[in-house]
Order: sequence, then C-alpha cells, then structure tokens
Amino acid sequence: MIAIALTRRLANYTGFAAEGHSGYAEAGQDILCAAVTAAVQLLECQLGDVLNLSPRVETCEERARISLSLPACNVAAAQPALRAFALVARQWADRYPDHISFQEVQ
Repeated sequence: MIAIALTRRLANYTGFAAEGHSGYAEAGQDILCAAVTAAVQLLECQLGDVLNLSPRVETCEERARISLSLPACNVAAAQPALRAFALVARQWADRYPDHISFQEVQ
C-alpha cells in the first residue's frame, strides 16, 4: 500500500510524505505507482524549480519513501499546489482503498 500523509500547521499544508508500493499490479505495470510517482515529481518540480520555494526533499529507495517539507517563509506560496495534490491523493484513496491511504497530520 502507498501511504500518503500531508502535514499541516493550522490551515496550511507544510509538506508531505509518500511511502510504499500499491501492489495493484506487477512492477513496471502498476498504474497506481506510476500515477503517484508522476504527481510527486510534478509537485516537487513546481515547488522547487518553478516557484523556487526551496523545499527540502528526502528519499529512501529501500522503503520507497519520499518526503518534502517547506521553509515556514514559503508555506503560503505553496498552498495551491499542495491543495491540488491533497485533492488528488484523497481521490486515489477513495477509489483504491486497498492500495492507497491518505491522511492529514498536524
């Protein structure tokens, strides 16, 4: 299962972590893993390369984990992108509850 957790401080998202494999299909054929990977890469590029918000990104290949956090001074500017990611992550979790989980963490 892919576990997606968005971190929140009050009304604002401050980052996220995604970990695991969906188990929906064999490696190389898993459309859920591919979708999550693509969305995470797009979000990382938007926040870092396009908006220059200096996100801190950490990865762990053996756990299939990526986390991203933002400096406090850049949180407000990141909200549209993080809210869009939260919406799609909730949709995945609702549609594929055996393969993707979503939570918000304070």
